[in-house]
Amino acid sequence: MPKGMAGPQAAIQLPALPPCPGPNLAAFQPSNPQIKWIERIDTDQDGESSTQGCVYKVEIESKIYALKIFKFFDPATIRYYWEGEAQGSVPSNEIIFYTDPFFAECRAYGRIKEARATKGIREKLAVPCHGYLFLTKRDEMRLKRDGVNLGSRSLSEELRPPHLDTTLVRAIVKDFEPRPSGLNSKNVRLALRKVRRLNEIRVYNGDIRGDNFRGGYLVDFGTSQTEPHCLLDSLEEDDLEGKKLEDMVMFDEAVAEDEVKTKVRALLERRQQPLRKRKR
Repeated sequence: MPKGMAGPQAAIQLPALPPCPGPNLAAFQPSNPQIKWIERIDTDQDGESSTQGCVYKVEIESKIYALKIFKFFDPATIRYYWEGEAQGSVPSNEIIFYTDPFFAECRAYGRIKEARATKGIREKLAVPCHGYLFLTKRDEMRLKRDGVNLGSRSLSEELRPPHLDTTLVRAIVKDFEPRPSGLNSKNVRLALRKVRRLNEIRVYNGDIRGDNFRGGYLVDFGTSQTEPHCLLDSLEEDDLEGKKLEDMVMFDEAVAEDEVKTKVRALLERRQQPLRKRKR
């Protein structure tokens, strides 16, 4: 949030994030809600194994939502990944907007909302998102009591974005989807159609696997890249086309891994090269 503000409980107009070229996500309204914490619902519930954060079922103003809370992120931990590619295209103190899972989700959901507004796309493309919010100290204490470790708030001056407080706990509010996670013979065709539609609006998820689908719809965009994106812009044409095929390759992997009984495949012909292993 902008520096100089009193904190997440202040009655202020929060900006859409991230503040960089491309799509962004508006704040959830109201921006300082009272959250009733119901239960943790993500599959990694030991507080340590998830690299991005955790997900809770919550109640806000009598409505049930899924709330994804993000760990703090330091781009220096993956400097090897972006330094050579992004150098010169964006300032170092803005690289976090293209690498932090929180901002990745903001950009992806921002593009989905943008597509609905400007391209007339009315179909549901993913589990709906209602905006981002910053948690209060009281909420943060609740997470600590549950053993949730959000990592270090420290960020070097070189990589600290201007006009943003990077010490606040970030979260994104989504529909609560009661159906179980996973791909199966009933939802696999729908799931593939939605992934393809997301690729058409230039959202590349980058983590297609059964656990990231509920009811046939993607619920997680923490590793996504949404154009325009400095790390995609830097690729040669062949490499860029290969990158854009990754979701399709991973979809077929997920179908095989989940042993879905279906003839549905994203790619009609497999490449000769071995499929890469995905990080869990």
